[in-house]
Amino acid sequence: MIDLNPLVTSRQWLSSPPPQAPPQERGEEYEWYAITDRLCLCAGVTYTASFRDCEDGSLATHTFAPLGLEIRGLWQLIPAEGPDGEGTGRLAIRETVDLRCGPLLAPLVESTLKNSHKTLVKRFSERVLTMGEVGFR
Repeated sequence: MIDLNPLVTSRQWLSSPPPQAPPQERGEEYEWYAITDRLCLCAGVTYTASFRDCEDGSLATHTFAPLGLEIRGLWQLIPAEGPDGEGTGRLAIRETVDLRCGPLLAPLVESTLKNSHKTLVKRFSERVLTMGEVGFR
């Protein structure tokens, strides 16, 4: 998932959780990374994030970035609904986000997340389609 994000320029696996990691996220089921995003042509930002595969097949993430930015995310594959509300036999990706930051930063973060994750989902779908296992919209 990290490498599918168009903003990511580098990632490094962390052998131990960062100091700000909550106690419940210090277990071996959590993978921690230091990730660097390109924000513009001249600047980038490095932050830490955890990734955990959940029992139901979803992916839980928790990000700590500068300026007090904290994001919890949950990525799930769910049955897609057709125009009539009935299932189509296809799957859709649902991302649930809990974003916490200062009010002046929120519009920029929301816009950046929406744009980068739109590309991430497209890349994920393309990768799955080339595997020939699941049809995505």
